[in-house]
Amino acid sequence: MSASVLPRGSAPAQAGAGRADTDAPDLPTAPPPVQTSPSAAPKTDTPKAPAHPKAPAISTADALFSIKAFIAAGLAFSIACAFNLENPYWALGCVYLVSNPLSGASTSKAVYRLLGTVIGGVMTIAILPILVAAPTLFILVVGAWIALCLFVSLLDGTPRSYAFMLGGYTVALVAFTIVDDPTAVFPTAVARVEEIAIGVICAALVNRLIFPRHVGPVLFGRVNGWLDNAAALAAATLRGAFEEDAARAEIRRLAGDATDMRNFTTHISYDTSHHRDLVDLSLALQSRMTRLLPILSAVHDQIRVLEELGTLSPEERALLGEIADWIEDGATDTIRAGRLTDDVRRISEGARDLGGWSNLVHVNLAERLNDVVTLWGDCALLRAAIASGRRLTTGERALLGDRPAAPPVRDRLSAGMAGLAAFLAVVISATLWRVTGWSDGGIAMAQLAPVFCCILGAIDNPVPAMRGFLKYLIWAMVAAFVYEFALLPQITGIVPLVAALGLYLLPAGVLMARPATATIGLTLCVNFCYMLLLKANYSPNLSLSMSGNIGTIMGMVIAMSVVGNVRSIGADVAANRVLRRAWARIADATRPSSPVSAEELGAVLVDALGQAAPRLAQVRGGHDLLAGDILRDLRVGLNLVRLKQLRPGLSAVEATELGALLARLSTFYATRRRHDIRAAEALVEDLDAAARRLNPILAGRQRAQVLAALTGIRLGVSPAGRAPVPLNLDLGPDLDPDPRASKVTPLAAGATT
Repeated sequence: MSASVLPRGSAPAQAGAGRADTDAPDLPTAPPPVQTSPSAAPKTDTPKAPAHPKAPAISTADALFSIKAFIAAGLAFSIACAFNLENPYWALGCVYLVSNPLSGASTSKAVYRLLGTVIGGVMTIAILPILVAAPTLFILVVGAWIALCLFVSLLDGTPRSYAFMLGGYTVALVAFTIVDDPTAVFPTAVARVEEIAIGVICAALVNRLIFPRHVGPVLFGRVNGWLDNAAALAAATLRGAFEEDAARAEIRRLAGDATDMRNFTTHISYDTSHHRDLVDLSLALQSRMTRLLPILSAVHDQIRVLEELGTLSPEERALLGEIADWIEDGATDTIRAGRLTDDVRRISEGARDLGGWSNLVHVNLAERLNDVVTLWGDCALLRAAIASGRRLTTGERALLGDRPAAPPVRDRLSAGMAGLAAFLAVVISATLWRVTGWSDGGIAMAQLAPVFCCILGAIDNPVPAMRGFLKYLIWAMVAAFVYEFALLPQITGIVPLVAALGLYLLPAGVLMARPATATIGLTLCVNFCYMLLLKANYSPNLSLSMSGNIGTIMGMVIAMSVVGNVRSIGADVAANRVLRRAWARIADATRPSSPVSAEELGAVLVDALGQAAPRLAQVRGGHDLLAGDILRDLRVGLNLVRLKQLRPGLSAVEATELGALLARLSTFYATRRRHDIRAAEALVEDLDAAARRLNPILAGRQRAQVLAALTGIRLGVSPAGRAPVPLNLDLGPDLDPDPRASKVTPLAAGATT
């Protein structure tokens, strides 16, 4: 036996132990968002440091999952033995690696695992025969390949990133076991693919055929929870009942949940139920959900400004309350929605006599309220269509539209440092192995170190998770030792053997089904399977077992040391990196050559907020990061895109003036490093000066649109700032909200928030 989170390879006994792989159930690419919805499905994909949670009584669903996983594992092991495959324990452990309570998630993980194994096997066959005579160069190439794959995996940020990551460290798992016998590279790589294929196929089939739990209803529960929480936020915002900090924290949580749900939706495509046909509906609904967040942020600021100016009338307050009531009632009454839209238009009409700043804010508020009514009505229709499971009507299909295609914000520096840590782990551990000549435990050490760097590469500071993992790894070592030297020598035959394994795997599998203990269960099950090194002809080896255990621990120590010194960062640093990337996207979107639309920019920045939200939640109070608000930055960005779209229709003088302002705003965000009150105040002065210069030379609808966009930018940059110098505006009906434009694309057609 070899203590390992990975199966050892097929090297001869005298060469010692190799390793295979492990990972978290659904490895994320960023810290998970905070769930706020009581109905949202629990997440099982977070590789956190295990703790000692107080587990509730075993539920039927938990027990059923464990039984299904055990059936699949026993079936895979039996098939592998029947075909006399070299390492049947690879198939056994692989079942637990890809098993998930949801059938679609289990199938998608299985597909990506098999794909990653094939990629890693092909790469091993390509490089080992060429570089076997140059061990130093071989180690460097393997390290560079793993680093590159991990870098790509972290930048991808979707469930398919698992294939990239696995394609990387599979090379170490296969190549290091046969580095002294390169002629075995092809049969060893093929054997690994075969055994992994048996494991993933058995896991997927059992999960699909025996009481499958589909992804669609779980996702719908999350969507319902999100919309219920957003409705509560919207109602409190419209009624003026939310304080600034509370509203900002709630919006961050909703953004985090929206980002998580978008990744979760990917699994629907692998579901065997009719729910896999709802991917487009789900993504269309989530697109509107993310659009609501900056709009609610804008409404919050606009109501506050009008209250400070003393120009929010009792009639307008009553209308805000009616919209809140309609949202809380489910937003399904379209006749009532039409009346609300008509009432919203009267806000602009009633504000004409106010003039100046109050007029502009009233008009912006009217446009945003119109967007709220439109978007919430769309969400109600899409939610009903998802719940019904029927074919889409023409009207529902029209709501799908085009989804934003802009790439999301990714922290390339963190991804690069994670890749560097994996590279150094390979170089250090493999060099120690080759220099010391420690064959039994050295292979385990060289394989495990980079694997741990990979599977926890998405965490800002993975060292605490590694320490927690070590404790439960030792538990698995003890259990495997007892089985190997006390129980298994008394057993003959496949059926009694599988039954004996169930004494351990069935209770440990229950832990995998629970979100609070999923990582613990995964650690106990996978490592136990791989440490036993079960084959058709079983022969325990105490020396090999102890060497493998020591090598496992040394590999983990190397990983912790490298990661702790190379790439561990605090939550504030990680959050600031995400925000800086988001600000850079705003700056890029304002450049004349940028093709980014308002909808694409909105989706990208809400995703960035979702990534930053859990990190900001860990930042201590008083930090300047907490003073900023990326949703306000998003609103500024949307208005900047709107101004850029208006520029080609202006005269040369007008376009030059507006271009200078856009360049100033682009520079502000391109050079921004953190929340800077003085820089924001200077920018407000520039905005007011530009408005004064543009006011007399613009006319008609263009003048109204430009000034409305500048108003939105000003509210985003300085929401609590003083009112600008009066512009002596007489906008008339030009700034009335246009329901037709809002019906199409609320953020694109009327991006003046």
